[in-house]
Amino acid sequence: MVAPILPRSAAVSLVEGPPDATPTKYLTIRLSDGAAFYVAGAAAGGATEATLLLIKAKTDNLDVLLSTRAVTGLTDAQLRAAAVPVSGAFFQATQPVSIAAVVTVDTELPAAAALTDVTGNPTAPMVGAALMGFNGATWERVVTSGDNVDATAVSGSSHLAAVAHTLLFNGASWDRARGTIANGLLVDVSRSALPTGAATEATLALIKAKTDNLDVALSTRAVTGLTDAQLRATAVPTKETRSAAAAQTSVAGSAVNVTLLAANAARLGASVYNDSTAILFVRFQATASAANFSVKLFPEDYCEVPFGYTGIIDGIWASATGNARVTEYT
Repeated sequence: MVAPILPRSAAVSLVEGPPDATPTKYLTIRLSDGAAFYVAGAAAGGATEATLLLIKAKTDNLDVLLSTRAVTGLTDAQLRAAAVPVSGAFFQATQPVSIAAVVTVDTELPAAAALTDVTGNPTAPMVGAALMGFNGATWERVVTSGDNVDATAVSGSSHLAAVAHTLLFNGASWDRARGTIANGLLVDVSRSALPTGAATEATLALIKAKTDNLDVALSTRAVTGLTDAQLRATAVPTKETRSAAAAQTSVAGSAVNVTLLAANAARLGASVYNDSTAILFVRFQATASAANFSVKLFPEDYCEVPFGYTGIIDGIWASATGNARVTEYT
């Protein structure tokens, strides 16, 4: 049954109890608890204050009445205690979707492109990796310097800069290394322990004091030999040392090694004559042989000791015959 709708201009009054014998004069309003009241037409001029007060009195506790009404169906606990049999069609959690036309779903993304340097700040979602650094409170983009140059200004922000700075520990915190273009890295040498014997400012000052007048001291020193002027004034006569004495010896021929002349530091020269019919092998060193010799003297051959040699001279003959005539000059 469809409840009638009263026009805005209709004047109504609330009457308790059943309607009279003319039902068209009343509008029946039934509540869920079975109570009913009736609205009857009133004279022109609209609803009276008494009518509105009566409606208010009937509806003020309507929510309380409904909440205290006895439930004649199953309670929530009863519904949860056992499965309730149901039948009919059910809605599926996942429904198949069929789209006849091709739909592009990248309307929120920019067109794919290669990442490049000197790229402006994006105004749409970025397809790429953006490196961020945490400053202790918020995340910021990593900032790089425009170029790698000296005299770069100190940055006041807390971002991660892509520039390497040399830091030195002072015992409590880290400080940037100081330096200048003219002198490079500044180093406090007074904090460095010097090795034993190293030159100090005091020792350098002492050396300086000792050498400041060295040229004057040398120029005034007495010369005990010939002066430069004397050496340049006349030619200085020079003469090689010459021998004034000679000692002669004879060594009998031998088929085994023999010493022809012993070593002598005062020797100025020597000669050997092979007075034999057999070959003499002479060695300017110890132990001569037919395979190890310095000079091969045939019968009646002669040799002189070269290059001012003063060491031992040995010899051996092919057969033990004759003599070696040796002369030493000193």
